[in-house]
Amino acid sequence: MLVVSTLVKRDPNYSPERYAGRPFLAIMDQFVLSVALETPAETALTLNHFSSVIWEDKGDWRDLVIKHMEFSPTILTSLRQMWESNVQITRDSKVSISPWDFAKGVSGANFVPMMEKLN
Repeated sequence: MLVVSTLVKRDPNYSPERYAGRPFLAIMDQFVLSVALETPAETALTLNHFSSVIWEDKGDWRDLVIKHMEFSPTILTSLRQMWESNVQITRDSKVSISPWDFAKGVSGANFVPMMEKLN
């Protein structure tokens, strides 16, 4: 759980229950979050190490996620467009969405169901 807490310690609403039994979810949250916020160097080092251990492969952690999850090479562009669209929608509605809420929402809707199928 140390790796998970290192990855998500910037989340102001961190909840250990979210990641209990699903440490890979922390990587997916970071993957989505990376389109809205710059990943700090310490977090990127942790993600590079964790990703290389999981997949026994080397490279940038986001490239490894794309490769091994068999995502489209344009996924980061699509996620960035989704983030920008959500920011505009919430701005027009006079509400706000945090990058963390966006990341957890996308992960929850798309990656959690995928992980549950693997169990």
